Amino acid sequence: MRSFGQQIRHPFSGVALAYKHRIPGEILHIIATHSHEGDKVERSIESIIFHHADFVDFDIAKVLGKRTAKKL
Repeated sequence: MRSFGQQIRHPFSGVALAYKHRIPGEILHIIATHSHEGDKVERSIESIIFHHADFVDFDIAKVLGKRTAKKL
């Protein structure tokens, strides 16, 4: 059986987990909107910052992964 996080995209599973632990709504908004799923809604300033930071981190990881693969 697949785990909950594998069945749905991480922003949704992240919101569910955070909600379960009574994380404030402002943080739930950041979790929900930080990925592509947030492109259709108005993001808070904090969510915009987190969104861009997340993709910078993702792009760096892709580049580093390609460099590591070339060394093998």
